[in-house]
Amino acid sequence: MSHYQVEPADKPQALTSETIKALRHEEVQGISRRRLLRTTIGAGFGLWLLEVTAGTLGFLWPNLEGGFGGKVRVGTLQSLINGNVGLPIDQGYPAYVQDARAFIMLVDPSRKEFIAGDDPTGEGSALNVRALYQRCPHLGCKPNPCIKTYWLECACHGSR
Repeated sequence: MSHYQVEPADKPQALTSETIKALRHEEVQGISRRRLLRTTIGAGFGLWLLEVTAGTLGFLWPNLEGGFGGKVRVGTLQSLINGNVGLPIDQGYPAYVQDARAFIMLVDPSRKEFIAGDDPTGEGSALNVRALYQRCPHLGCKPNPCIKTYWLECACHGSR
C-alpha cells in the first residue's frame, strides 16, 4: 500500500470568448517562434555579410610584408648549399626556397657565386642567379628537379 495521496487535478475551465480574447492579448512567455526565426535569419545574413566583406578586403589588400609577392631574402650561395645538403647546388642544380615559392639556380655554374647588383634585362645572367616560379606554365603542376638532367621535370605529364 502506498502512503501517497493523489489529489484530483482542477477541472479545466470552459473557454469562453472573453477568455480567448484575454489569452490572445496576453504577453507571450519566453521567445516566440516568429521572433526566433527573425533573429536566426538576421544572424545568418549578418554572418554571411561579414564573411563576404572580410574575403573581399583580404583579396584587395594583400599582405606584402614578406613571402610571395614581396621581396624575399634568399641568402648567399653558401647558405643555399648548406640548406640543401647532398644536392649539387654549386653545379647548377635548382634549390627550392619556400618563402619565394621558386627554384633558385646558378646561370653559369663555373662562376660559383651570386653577383650583387641589378640586372636590367631581368634574366639573371648579369647576377649569375635565376629564380624560376614553382608552377609549370603548361598545366600548373609543381615540377620536380631531376638529379640526372638538372632539368625541372613535371611528374604529371613528363614535360621539361
